[in-house]
Amino acid sequence: MERLPREVALDIFSRLPITSLHRLKFVSKLWYSLAKDPHIPFMDKATNKNPSLILHCGLQEDHLYLIESDIQAHFDISPLKLDLPFKSVTPNFNIIGSCNGFLCLSDSQSLDTLHVYNPLTNESTQLPTTSTNFSPDRVVVGFGFSPTTKKFKVVRTVYAYSKRFTYFGYVKSDISIYTLGIDDSWRSQGKSAYWLDGQSPTALVNGSLHWLTQLHKYTQSQEIVSFDFETEKFDIVGGPSCDCLKKKRYSLVELGGCLGAVVWVHFGQLEVWVMKKYNMRESWSKDFAIIAYSLDGFNPVNELTEEMQNTRVWNRTGRVVCLLRSGEILLEFDNQKLVCYDPTKDEFKNLNFDGLPNSFASIALTLSPVSLNGVQR
Repeated sequence: MERLPREVALDIFSRLPITSLHRLKFVSKLWYSLAKDPHIPFMDKATNKNPSLILHCGLQEDHLYLIESDIQAHFDISPLKLDLPFKSVTPNFNIIGSCNGFLCLSDSQSLDTLHVYNPLTNESTQLPTTSTNFSPDRVVVGFGFSPTTKKFKVVRTVYAYSKRFTYFGYVKSDISIYTLGIDDSWRSQGKSAYWLDGQSPTALVNGSLHWLTQLHKYTQSQEIVSFDFETEKFDIVGGPSCDCLKKKRYSLVELGGCLGAVVWVHFGQLEVWVMKKYNMRESWSKDFAIIAYSLDGFNPVNELTEEMQNTRVWNRTGRVVCLLRSGEILLEFDNQKLVCYDPTKDEFKNLNFDGLPNSFASIALTLSPVSLNGVQR
């Protein structure tokens, strides 16, 4: 390896599994420098692969595991437990979101402590704290990227409950934004016009992050709200013109670069609606109808006995993680099983990785060799 031109050595390293690069860093100083080289051409190779997976697990203490790119091809690769650089400061954390190979995480006890972390380079930075002139009762945080400035941004919305009757139950709110590499402190953007549901999954599509609005006793359905990281404005995104999402329980997901809505139907069935042209209501279409699945397999709903329908195993619903290059859908069931669903055959395939944690939440992520030091400049 020492005798090869550096560009040849980098090309060889770019073809290795990402998890192998973490181990190769400890072989020699040369291999360490090659594995950490920001010019290693990962991204060209990544376009032809499925995303990697980050597994977030922990009971008394939180941990992150990494599963190699092209998850359908490497069943012999064990998840790699990451040595988190922020662990001494934030031992217990939540994942706010992911974007361009970076994660945003918060202290599980307080959303005042935020970190941005690159799992590939194992670099992290803690964001400055922010404050409001009132005591917040609820905090919603989003993470994304501005394509013009090429900078990562974090948007934070805080709400305070009302002590008197109001329609929404809140009277105070405040939006603040922090741009990595530009801002020294958070910028206040005034009051929020939307009551975001911070517990439901978000979807980052077309340079905008999407939330569902919070349900309360005066509304029968949730709306989709976007935050554009370029203009730093919130807006409403219309659902399907058939209003098929109204009065339904659903979540948002990014599928192949499009905004998707996953609707829970009944007995574990899922419907997946996809907006083919961004912000055009008429472009929504029901692309997938995923049949019921159990830990041992699947059955069409009309074949389920009444006993099965009343059993918890059949009431388990999957969470859509991402769309794979094969056209299959990666699902997560019960925080313990990863499953590929082939919509053309109505078939499920369990993904059994060696050393998979007993309980986890999975996030699809295209790893990036970009150094956090470069992002903060």
